[in-house]
Amino acid sequence: MASPVPHPPDRPTGKGTKRPHASIVSAGPVSPTVQSQDAGNQLIASAPPRQLAAGQRVQVFHRFQKNSADLWIPVSSVFAGQCSPRIGTSDGWMSATVTRDWHQEMPGTAMSTTTPSGNNSDISVRFRHRLWSDRRGNITDSTKYPDLCERVSPEQVRVDLSSDDLDPELTFVVVRWGGETRCDPVTDGDGGWGPTGSNVSDPYVKYFFERVVWPTMGPNYQVLTVFVRHSSDLAKIHPPSLLHMCHARKVVGMYFLWPSCFQDSADMPGYVNQAALIQLMSDMEATGIITKFPHHAHLYRQLISKDWMAHLALMPGYNVPATTKVSRGLILDHPERAARLAVDALESVSYTHLTLPTKRIV
Repeated sequence: MASPVPHPPDRPTGKGTKRPHASIVSAGPVSPTVQSQDAGNQLIASAPPRQLAAGQRVQVFHRFQKNSADLWIPVSSVFAGQCSPRIGTSDGWMSATVTRDWHQEMPGTAMSTTTPSGNNSDISVRFRHRLWSDRRGNITDSTKYPDLCERVSPEQVRVDLSSDDLDPELTFVVVRWGGETRCDPVTDGDGGWGPTGSNVSDPYVKYFFERVVWPTMGPNYQVLTVFVRHSSDLAKIHPPSLLHMCHARKVVGMYFLWPSCFQDSADMPGYVNQAALIQLMSDMEATGIITKFPHHAHLYRQLISKDWMAHLALMPGYNVPATTKVSRGLILDHPERAARLAVDALESVSYTHLTLPTKRIV
């Protein structure tokens, strides 16, 4: 029976041994069914099942981005789902129960994956996690929907794995937009981003995890997602608490937001105050969650503020056009005087370019 509510999962919290986190990661291609090089890691070493019975408990790798129409995440409490920022494990191993008998025939047969009815199908499971939240704070209690189930591919299912064995190789801490207004992917037209959409949009994030991470790593990663609705949410994020929720030995941060200097607005989804974003990135890196997208905090600060242009403009060898900076307060109080000072500064920098010898920068 179809239901408009999410397809639930469960991720044990506060269990398992936390391993010391590493600040940087280099993960090579890993097939979901190929044995891991780490003998102690059973995530990849255990092959997908070939036969399952209804009522059997299994571990299922929940993929948040697989169904972009219903983006729901498991949350630990109603408070965690309704109050922003909203935080939950969007991709990772969770407990589930098989709802229909299933078996996989030998490869090469006409129908390799079957149910007792003979229809080609994935594995039908019911996740055991109770509370779910979407990005808008709507809460669903899965116990109120006994017929709620989800179909998953065999490579997302493992049996005989305890929660202590489910430590992935890599955890992504993803900070992304979760406001009322969705971010426009702007795929077409002048300035369009193409099929992936803009880097704050849902299609872009989905493309990264479904077309890059999953094919490369298989079910050997975790995604801890933080949905923010405005700039003030960034200051509420506590990096040490996030690190405690990460189950992998390597943890990295990714920020799918656009920094800006203007006031937050519902008409500008995806934009947050640049100072608040840089501060969060710096705090996360100080905790050990190193930024992998877009850039490390110190470099990103230089790029988005354009400070590098005014600095390198004084060095002719870099061939940067004459650039200066003007105080915003001066522009508001005395716009004509600010313009005169800017022109004088640009002329001075241009004169410097003409008089100083040009050196080749290696």
